[in-house]
Amino acid sequence: MDVRLAVLADCANVAVGGKLNLMGIFSELHAATFPVVHPVMVLAMRLEFTFEDAGNDQELAVRVIDEDGRELLAVTQRISVSRVPPGDHHYLDRTISISGVVIERPGALAFRVFWNGRECAKVPLRIRKVGPAG
Repeated sequence: MDVRLAVLADCANVAVGGKLNLMGIFSELHAATFPVVHPVMVLAMRLEFTFEDAGNDQELAVRVIDEDGRELLAVTQRISVSRVPPGDHHYLDRTISISGVVIERPGALAFRVFWNGRECAKVPLRIRKVGPAG
């Protein structure tokens, strides 16, 4: 399994016909005061499977880690990989919606993606303090 795309967005979904729709991709958030609540963010991923990946249920896990190494959130999903003919590949789009994220302070977060316990992608998020508008 390879992660072909992993981004944070304001909105993402998988439409009929298998199209991954993304809106508002970001890698930074700005706030004037802390703590601040970010209402909704979506981790959108496109996973690529080959013949070797098919078979039993597999585990996709996402862990949000702060710069001190603390785990702030963990999500685990079981995925059944259908048969992929030898030499071919299959794509699966996944979205994980995360609501009401409380951000305590400026700094960095990492959305770490694991496939069967092996880290396969990391999506960084930088949180910056900005001055009052004026």
